[in-house]
Amino acid sequence: MEFNIPLTFVVYLNRRLITINGHIHYIDPYRMKFRIISLNNEIQIVHFSKVKAIHKYEKAMD
Repeated sequence: MEFNIPLTFVVYLNRRLITINGHIHYIDPYRMKFRIISLNNEIQIVHFSKVKAIHKYEKAMD
């Protein structure tokens, strides 16, 4: 897997689906979690089982 490629993560948190646009900073295979840095430099830690989809990030056209 390549790092620092912008991706869109669809994640199930708190009974709703949210999207996180960012890149994978670290994968913890023992705790089964991703550390994701969003495009606005916020760090999100997400458990593997909460990720519903991962897509290539495509910037919205203005």
